[in-house]
Amino acid sequence: MHGTVKPLLRKLEKMDNVTYGKVQTELTKALTKPLGNKSTASKVSSFIVELMKVFGP
Repeated sequence: MHGTVKPLLRKLEKMDNVTYGKVQTELTKALTKPLGNKSTASKVSSFIVELMKVFGP
């Protein structure tokens, strides 16, 4: 999973204007293969973004 997450974080770090939508889209793309399908990846990425909104700055 680290091989999936670290490249995603590097990609997001290089973006100028990162929004929750962009984060969710990139998370979905990154998680689709490890989780097996796009529907599951979308649900997980949505949950992660909601946690970011609640606990983030």
